[in-house]
Amino acid sequence: MRPVLIAGCLLALLWATQANATVTVCSNAAARKFGYGVKLREEFPTNLEASELDRQLAQYASKSGFFFTSEGALTPQRTYSSWNGYLSSPSDDVSINLKLSASHPNKAEVTVETFSYHCGATEDWKPYWQKFMHFVHSRGLIR
Repeated sequence: MRPVLIAGCLLALLWATQANATVTVCSNAAARKFGYGVKLREEFPTNLEASELDRQLAQYASKSGFFFTSEGALTPQRTYSSWNGYLSSPSDDVSINLKLSASHPNKAEVTVETFSYHCGATEDWKPYWQKFMHFVHSRGLIR
């Protein structure tokens, strides 16, 4: 009896979680009108390991109003085989995404994207990019 009750509770929790999930899909017309998507993609040389870049970006986000999160895959030697960092503007309209990989350990790939959860116009991405570039240059995060 008890396993059935636990399984039923888990299924109810799963259903409730899925029912409350929100997905925004804007029309192709809105995407064209407001120009959502990748605005800039660049590669930069860097000499920082993922853990240090992660620490620096978390600090930057806390001072600049960005939201920051990251993910990475660790090797058995406790080094990153890949790492991704995500900075989002307060409105979530602008994101700056960074990627490091073991196959190119001295390169950071940076992408700037825009999107609107309200399917309307987004904030201008350029001021966020300029602030970010000032930060990375002033800290020596890229060479």
